[in-house]
Amino acid sequence: MNKKILDKTISDNTKISDLIKSLGGAKYIQSYLLSKNKNITIESIYKWKKNGIPHRYRPEIKELSNNANIILAGDSFSRNDSLENKKAEFISNTDNKESKLYMKNNNLLYLLIFITAFLLIYIVYEYNNINDLKKKISHMEETLSAISDINYDKEINSFNKINKTQNDLIDKNSLKIDEMVNENNEFKKIIKEIDIDRPNAKIKYTYNQNPNYILLYLMEIKNNIKFSTPDLGQISFISNYLNNIVIPEEIKLALNSLDKLNKLELKGHKRIIERIDANFIKLNETINKNNEPDKSLLNNIKKLIKITKTDNKTFINKKNSYSIIINTINNYNYDSSLNELNLINNNGEFDQSIQDIKHLKILYQSVNLIIKWLIFEG
Repeated sequence: MNKKILDKTISDNTKISDLIKSLGGAKYIQSYLLSKNKNITIESIYKWKKNGIPHRYRPEIKELSNNANIILAGDSFSRNDSLENKKAEFISNTDNKESKLYMKNNNLLYLLIFITAFLLIYIVYEYNNINDLKKKISHMEETLSAISDINYDKEINSFNKINKTQNDLIDKNSLKIDEMVNENNEFKKIIKEIDIDRPNAKIKYTYNQNPNYILLYLMEIKNNIKFSTPDLGQISFISNYLNNIVIPEEIKLALNSLDKLNKLELKGHKRIIERIDANFIKLNETINKNNEPDKSLLNNIKKLIKITKTDNKTFINKKNSYSIIINTINNYNYDSSLNELNLINNNGEFDQSIQDIKHLKILYQSVNLIIKWLIFEG
């Protein structure tokens, strides 16, 4: 419960110590003065008992007395001696200066402590980094030392043996290819001498006598895919011969694919590209016709603003597509060419070209598979 101070009068002879007690004590007075932005210490307030209250604090003391219902009679703040008043003022000022100096020294001390702590932390951090770096360098030195001690003679000798084996195999295959080339020349001579009425019998005899002709014939088909038109007229003799010997299942599937393709009209790269060229020309003519400008003033103005729109569909750079299609076909990358054709095949103008490339893809993969099997395993 708050203690109410009754109205009372303090005379001139009342000591300042009684006033301090009546106002709530030195600590309460200090809190009140600090709230009024008046810096003072409790020690300075106790000195008022001897030296009197300095002038700069008197308005606040009067205000505090009024709040406490204390009526001050006469001059209750100071003694009659003016010298004592000046002395009290000087002492109070000195105390305030000492208080400010004390706070300033404290701030400097805190700053010094902070800087010292920061430097200690930084030194410890750098010390740990240096230790980690030393450990890493030591580990690297150990690793390098271990690597340098390893003897790679065995690995090198093993690699040399493998390399020699591969070189021998290459030389052997080179001789085999040379023999097949010579046999191919003989085969061509035989073909020229074949009677028109008995071509199939002669060819069948040739394949049965020398299977290397099969490899040469398949290589010729592979060559004609790019530079001519693939001819599968003699593929049945090859199928009959290979089916009479033990062959892998994948080779059987490849032969079946060739038998099916033999019934179709196959086209090489040249004819497929010619058809694609023609379709691109027709496509460009259609676009140019649809985009033919009107002679009206409005359309002449629109012509200045080059906006291209085709059937509300996303514009496709057909010139770039054409270049990609031609390059991928010539590089036997049929999947990429098919993907590019499907992107621009909006109205089915490239359906036939897509079908021809699919047939050519099956032919190329089947022939290539059989050739590799004949060279390395057959």
